[in-house]
Amino acid sequence: MNLPLAHDIARRYAAATTADIALPIVFKTGSGCRVEDIDGRRYIDFISGYGVISTGWQRREILAAMQTQMETTCFAPPWLPTREAMLLAEALLSLTPFHLHSCARATGGAEANEAALKAHLALRGGKVLVVGRAYHGGTTRTLALSDQRAFGLPPSAAPEPPRVPPAYCYRCPYGQTFPGCGLECAEAVETAVRADGNITGLLLEAVIGSGGVIIPPQEYFHAIQDICERHNLTLILDEVMTGCGRLGSFLAAEAFELRPHAITLAKGLGAGYVPIGATMLDRDLSEAITRYEDVSATLAWTPLACAAALTNLRLIQEENLAARAREMGTLLLARLTGFFERHLPAHTGEVRGKGLLIGIELVKNRATKEPAPRLAKRLALLCMRGGLMIGSSWDWHTLIVMPPLILDEATMNEALDIVESALKRIAHGADA
Repeated sequence: MNLPLAHDIARRYAAATTADIALPIVFKTGSGCRVEDIDGRRYIDFISGYGVISTGWQRREILAAMQTQMETTCFAPPWLPTREAMLLAEALLSLTPFHLHSCARATGGAEANEAALKAHLALRGGKVLVVGRAYHGGTTRTLALSDQRAFGLPPSAAPEPPRVPPAYCYRCPYGQTFPGCGLECAEAVETAVRADGNITGLLLEAVIGSGGVIIPPQEYFHAIQDICERHNLTLILDEVMTGCGRLGSFLAAEAFELRPHAITLAKGLGAGYVPIGATMLDRDLSEAITRYEDVSATLAWTPLACAAALTNLRLIQEENLAARAREMGTLLLARLTGFFERHLPAHTGEVRGKGLLIGIELVKNRATKEPAPRLAKRLALLCMRGGLMIGSSWDWHTLIVMPPLILDEATMNEALDIVESALKRIAHGADA
């Protein structure tokens, strides 16, 4: 039976689902750092399913572990313990800060954040403070905690939370320049807490991912940690995108010297093989939530999902992929910075990154810093035509590069050749 053409599949998909179609290709499979569409065209993957494919597409070790597990069982009732879930929880706790005590189960990032919020509310009640341009998930409550206005997200029935501006040095909301500023972005947290005695927690993306790879200075994190300790705030660190080695350490908490009360993981934890998320809680949060009935999702932490995640974690450790992300990320950031400054200097606002999470913010004019979403889309499309997939922030202000952690130098150089070719075409108007 002949498969329908890509455009026919895309048409029928759009008609039958409510899902977005962001790129004009129909996905088929992947291998390592490359993906293939239904027409047989191959692309270097520099977006990893928005940070999911940590250890590469179709790793035989993970597939073998899943096959072995399927021969026993894929599912277990959520009220019964399994060896696989026990091993995964122990493995995660061994890789996270020593003060974290237990794991709550989830099927993805939004559920992991929900679990952290439920534990916090069970312990403390009150309000959770959030940061602008952050995204925390697509459930009713996590949508409300995300920056709906910045990204055109659907309305939420949950109440609007207190919110402070992000530590966005390139576009400082206070008109300051770091270093030399008074860290007004951190001071805003202090001010909000002093003004509202019902604020008992802070939900934070250490690196704001979907909002444009916004990386605060280390001094910001020191100030945030101090504020949380002085005001007895529960610090929940959303590491759905940054965890599992992406930033050059297993956790952003390590990279930025934070001691959160809860850490959430998803994306790179399951590496795209299974839906899974996890919330690591300190003892107080853990004891608070376990006083209530467990309302985790029925399909959270199935034996199949746990077997895949365990093998994925083993690969991250055995292959030193966090260190590899740090090393390759340093090279990639330097090369991308050089290319954009050389070929598109008038429109390169800032190139920033940590590990294998890099953002390139494009502008119409460097002086005014007016965003250039149309230019970002043109560049992404040219790269795709050349055989390279890259991503963007929700608003297309920033191109995002986050390849699988297994990236090697030869593949990186091949991808950079495509980027440079696209930049040259734009610089000379050849893509018009």
